[in-house]
Amino acid sequence: MVRVLRSTACRVIRRVSLALSRRIARYVHLPNEEEAAAMKQRFRQASDTISHRQSPRKMGVKPLGLRTSLAD
Repeated sequence: MVRVLRSTACRVIRRVSLALSRRIARYVHLPNEEEAAAMKQRFRQASDTISHRQSPRKMGVKPLGLRTSLAD
């Protein structure tokens, strides 16, 4: 176990947090309203594509038999 005073730990955490906050714009991009709308549209299109694919039953795959009790 490392023995560090609480005040030292708080000071280090504060320094690291401030350093990260100064550099966040380099790594994190929040979309504007137009970009967010375009992203939503792409998600909807991808979701529609997935939901319109054939289900396993239509392709002739039988579902797994699940046991409903231990006596089965």
